[in-house]
Amino acid sequence: MKGIPEYVVHGDADGTVNVNGSRTMVAALKAAGADVLYTEVPGGSHTSVVEPNLAAMFDFFAAHKKQ
Repeated sequence: MKGIPEYVVHGDADGTVNVNGSRTMVAALKAAGADVLYTEVPGGSHTSVVEPNLAAMFDFFAAHKKQ
């Protein structure tokens, strides 16, 4: 996984998937040396965090094109 850029967005008020899972995953990815960008949205729900972060996600992956 450390060779695959990761963009993770999670709302801290997500009632569907607990935010601690993303926090743990991101910490493990960083410890492994992965290129990961994590955005935690205060008050964000399971669905409210996607659309506001799409532009940043596209920018992130545009900057990480496969060679």
